[in-house]
Amino acid sequence: MSVLDEDSRGWFQTALLEVMHACQGIDVAKLDALVVQLSRARRVVTYGAGREGLMMRALCMRLSHGGLDAHAAGDMSVPRVGDGGLVIVSSGPGDLPTVLALQAVARRAGAQVALLTAASAGDSMNEADLVVRIPAQTLADHLARRGVLPMGSAFELVELLLSDLIALRVASLRGQGENEMVARHANIE
Repeated sequence: MSVLDEDSRGWFQTALLEVMHACQGIDVAKLDALVVQLSRARRVVTYGAGREGLMMRALCMRLSHGGLDAHAAGDMSVPRVGDGGLVIVSSGPGDLPTVLALQAVARRAGAQVALLTAASAGDSMNEADLVVRIPAQTLADHLARRGVLPMGSAFELVELLLSDLIALRVASLRGQGENEMVARHANIE
């Protein structure tokens, strides 16, 4: 039996619609502002927990391919962040203690803070210099399930898509093309 047999094709279409709806609800001006901040940042540090952390690592990797000094928080090799730096945190459901703590550290060090979230209010939004809201279901509202994707999958899938789009745009603004990005790709895998 195929993964997409006749019975599951409806689920697949619904999942695609969930992701598309979330993408359509993003304020493009906020994305543009994030791209500009990234293109000017001296150093970028990304953070997210769980699967969101994986999406932030994907963003970090692509930014690195684009020539930015980008690092994932928690790695042993992350250098200090400060003036001219940008910390991007992901907190789909809203306020999480680790996110609030990292935001505070970044701000005290003089870095700007960008937040990717599905929340419409909260302390983490107030502590960010820029908020990009992704209107998708997260683990926090899984009981009010609106589609077929479980927990925070819609949010995370949109973050992954945005990671590549943002990184490509930032690289372009910095005069970097795909050939330069490929040249920075790991050769020890």
